[in-house]
Amino acid sequence: MCTVLDVSRSSYYAWENKEPSQRDLENQKIFETAQESYNESGGIYGLDKLLKDVREKFPKCGRNRLYRIQKENKLYSKRKRKFKVTTDSNHQLPVAENLLNQDFKTERPNAVWVTDISYLETSEGWLYLATVKDIHTKEIVGWATADHIKTSLCKRALENAINRYKPLDGLIHHSDRGVQYCSKEYQQLLNKHGILYAA
Repeated sequence: MCTVLDVSRSSYYAWENKEPSQRDLENQKIFETAQESYNESGGIYGLDKLLKDVREKFPKCGRNRLYRIQKENKLYSKRKRKFKVTTDSNHQLPVAENLLNQDFKTERPNAVWVTDISYLETSEGWLYLATVKDIHTKEIVGWATADHIKTSLCKRALENAINRYKPLDGLIHHSDRGVQYCSKEYQQLLNKHGILYAA
């Protein structure tokens, strides 16, 4: 190995047997203090709160120093996912009949599709994902993304599914009673393709 690294044996053994420096030892103690604070918070403390606790024992510890220690030891705060409302069922639009009666068993693909809207928090804000899922295959057959939850988002997801799979008349479309799915615009799209709406 010394030949590969182009170092002398004496230099290698000196490195191998080197005692930790005073700074290394202090970094280890800083890490232990930060880890204790992190664990007591349930893993939600970020850098600034950890630094406050660390400075009680190590007043001269800088923010950059603790950041390097935090990064090396992966003491990242566990962020709680924020809740976003994606369904507005408090509206005066007509709602669908419960055609399925909670029976989601099908004998073939493209017999029942279900829809949903989920969301992701990104560095640029919320990203909403509308999906259409085939109950029989358990596959996502259509989807669309946008920075809003308007009817147009749900329409694009459904149109994506229709264009890809071209279902026969009589397909049942199941969703919650959200305003997007009950809107006139969305219902016209369902009717145009002979799709039955169920809630």
